[in-house]
Amino acid sequence: MKRYLLASKKYYSPASIFLIIGLIFSFNTANAQFCNADLTNGIASGNILASNGTGANLFDNLVTTNWSASATTATIRVDFSTAKIVTNYSITSTSAAASTDPRNWIIQGSVDGSSSWTDLDPRTNETFASRNLTKYYNFTNSTAYRYYRINISANNGGATTQMAEMQFLTTNECVVGNVYDNAAPTGYPNVPVYIRNTTGTVVNTTTDAAGHFSFTTAQVPSTVYSVIVVPPVNTYFDAGPAVNLDASNQAAE
Repeated sequence: MKRYLLASKKYYSPASIFLIIGLIFSFNTANAQFCNADLTNGIASGNILASNGTGANLFDNLVTTNWSASATTATIRVDFSTAKIVTNYSITSTSAAASTDPRNWIIQGSVDGSSSWTDLDPRTNETFASRNLTKYYNFTNSTAYRYYRINISANNGGATTQMAEMQFLTTNECVVGNVYDNAAPTGYPNVPVYIRNTTGTVVNTTTDAAGHFSFTTAQVPSTVYSVIVVPPVNTYFDAGPAVNLDASNQAAE
C-alpha cells in the first residue's frame, strides 16, 4: 500500500517559514502502531486460521477488537499466499487483565501449512508491563515461508488468552519513506524528518543521498504521532505528491 503525505501541485519552503511549515502525516496509532514492513496489514480474514477465537481481530489494526480464546493455549496461523521472509513481529496486549496475556509461545514457519513446521522464535515467561502495550521481537531467519503461526502454550494464569494486535514484519523498519524532486526525478538528500507527539520531538533523522528515510520499531512511539518532513530552503516540490511512505525506492506518483 502506498501512502502519500500530500497531493497538491507545489509545496514551497521559503527561508522565512522554513522552521514552521513542513509536510505532515499523522498516524492515529491510538488503535495500533502501523509499520510499513507489516506483512499482515490488510490481510484477508480467509487467510487467518485460529484454533480458538476470531483470528482476524488480531490483524485489523484495532485494539478494540481483541482476539480472545476460551483456553490457556491456542494457535493462530497466517497464510501469505506467497513465501515471505519474516524476521520481526509484534504483540499488543489487551485492556483485559494481565493474566490473559500469552506467556509462553513459539513462532513457526511452514512451506505447506500442514504438519511440517520449523521453529523460529521460542519465548518463555513473557509479561506485558501495561495494557495495550506493543512489544517487538526479532529473530534470525533467511528462509521464505508461505505460512507462519504463533503457537501459545501458556498464558499468565487467566481462564482465557487474549491479544489485541499482532504484526509479522520483514524488517525492524517501521516508518519509511522517500522525498523526491518529481521534476527530475531525483531524491532530495539531507531533508530533516521528525516524528513528534504531544510531548514534542520523539526522534529525528535526515534523508540519505537517494532521498530515503526510515525509523525503526524501537524509535516509533506506540501512541498518536506525526511524521513531519521539512522541505529544503527556497525550493518547492513540483507536480507532487513529493513524499511517499512506501517501503520501496519507487518515485512518488
